[in-house]
Amino acid sequence: MARYENGLDLAEYRYDPVRFFRDILGIEPWSDQRDLIRAYRDHPNVAVRAGQKVSKTVTEAGIALHRAATFPAGKVVFFAPSDVQTRDILYAEILKRHEEARVPLGGKAHKAPAGGIRWADGRMIFGFSAAATKKKHLETFLGHSGDETLFLGDEASGITKEILETIDGNRGGGGAMFLGGNPTQNHGFFFDAFHIDRSRWCTKHIPSTRSPNVTGERRIRGCALPEYIEECRARWGEGSWRYQVKILGNFSKQSESSLFSLTRIEAARERWMEQPSAEDLAEEVTEVQGVVARRGARLPPRGLGRHARGRALPVVEVLECGRLVQ
Repeated sequence: MARYENGLDLAEYRYDPVRFFRDILGIEPWSDQRDLIRAYRDHPNVAVRAGQKVSKTVTEAGIALHRAATFPAGKVVFFAPSDVQTRDILYAEILKRHEEARVPLGGKAHKAPAGGIRWADGRMIFGFSAAATKKKHLETFLGHSGDETLFLGDEASGITKEILETIDGNRGGGGAMFLGGNPTQNHGFFFDAFHIDRSRWCTKHIPSTRSPNVTGERRIRGCALPEYIEECRARWGEGSWRYQVKILGNFSKQSESSLFSLTRIEAARERWMEQPSAEDLAEEVTEVQGVVARRGARLPPRGLGRHARGRALPVVEVLECGRLVQ
């Protein structure tokens, strides 16, 4: 069985992940979080639609470490829609909880998600970005299967049905799947888990209004505050798709055929976050005027514009309304 480096047997925590959170990770789960952790223990397929700031990422990181630390052949393959979500959010939380555990959990931690955390006996936690992984390369990650393997998807609504079906099909020999996130799409694998495929899934729903800071259960740093929820209600309106999805954790009723659907807006935002800066593309030029395109609310600093015929022009300043200034 998996043991601590000091010889303490971890097998006793295998069927009590809530106690693992308390004793080993030093996390006291709140009520809805305890319910979600127990669902992971009791069901092979768990899907949770959630509002913002309800301990979702902490929970996912904790169950990843529980699987690897307490199962003799425990493996976790985690994934998210983008590099930012995979590396800087989910994997960063896994590394944090691994490092801050009350007793050493062992294993060698690598900087990149693909390297993950690996133990000498074959246990491992590693992941990939769905956006950066072509279907033909999925085999690299999915070659690790078995009845003690957990496939863990964050912001699963943004992962294509094709990729999730491929991962699901890899569990023919057993294993579990845990999917969570804001329900940003009203179609796809994650959506189906709450609708036509609901019979094979244990589904959970945690709106931001269930935050312990809102219900009065207790104060937890990082969970949604009543003031934040009220601010969102006043700014967006209770019936808006933003409030329904981001606060209440409900699937948007907005049609995907809309010109600016929620899915396309969220995808565009992720792509923009990974764009190179204007400085990286700029060149020294000597002419005195030029043009620059404004993209959303973001304006590049002085850099390079380019004439339609290919002649380089320096960029002039742009006002918020998009007018050029000489």
